[in-house]
Order: sequence, then structure tokens, then C-alpha cells
Amino acid sequence: MAKLISFMILCCISTFINAQTVTKQCRGFRKLDTTEVSLSNCQKGICKFPRGKTVEIVLKFTPDREIKSLTTNVEANINNIQLPWIGVDGASACNSIFNENGEKVSCPLKPGQRYVYKNRFDVLTIYPRIQTIVHWALKAGRHDLICFEVPVRIV
Repeated sequence: MAKLISFMILCCISTFINAQTVTKQCRGFRKLDTTEVSLSNCQKGICKFPRGKTVEIVLKFTPDREIKSLTTNVEANINNIQLPWIGVDGASACNSIFNENGEKVSCPLKPGQRYVYKNRFDVLTIYPRIQTIVHWALKAGRHDLICFEVPVRIV
């Protein structure tokens, strides 16, 4: 019985550890902690985004100023060209914001308060099977509020 309990605890710990998304910071931004960003199919190493499937993102952040509107900037680098991620790039992020208790909120966002951005996006079947870097930012006006990059393999 003790071995079974130990095995179950080990499985839970390894699932928690493997569920962390490791990101690269954008120039001029602090590196995000693995507890601040999570992408499905994105354990340590290269994220695997299956074509025809949906990927979920959870991003925790605290604005340093009032944010009246927030948009997403999501691009994939293909042959040194930044291409927009169809269906997500340029979309309003205000409809995908929650407080830490999980209650849906919207813009304007208050400075110093912790928020959670949750969204889902499709990996279209027309996307090529490649490895790339995905740039993800939440923009307040012309300025990035939070930004990260992550290696992705579209499979």
C-alpha cells in the first residue's frame, strides 16, 4: 500500500513539473516564471501544436498602470518573416481576462491588481509542419504590456 501511495505522489509531482511552460523573454521585458504562463502541449522544451487542434493559453500578469484596452499580438517567425497567427493576432484580449478568483472581468484593468488571461486558439490544418518561434504579447495601445517567445513545432 505504501508503494502505491508513493507511486501516485510521484506521478502527481511529475505531472505538475512537466506541465510548466518555459519561455524566452522579449527584449526589454523580465523573464516570466513558469507559474505565470502555461500553454497546452507545451512542457519543458519545444511545444508541440498539432494541426487541426486547439491550444489553450493561461497568462498571469499585473499591470503597472490603468489599461483601457488590450489586444493580442501573436506571430510565428517563418524564414525570418513574422507572420500573424490567424484568428488570434490583433484580437481584443479584454474579453478573455479574469481575476485571480476566476471571475470574468474586462477592461479597464487596474494597476497593481493580478489578472489572468485565458484563451484558446486553433492550429489550422493549412499551417506547414515546421519548427518556429512564436512571439506572444498583450498590447496596451502601441506598447507591449507583457511579452514572451516560445519554441513551437507544428505537427
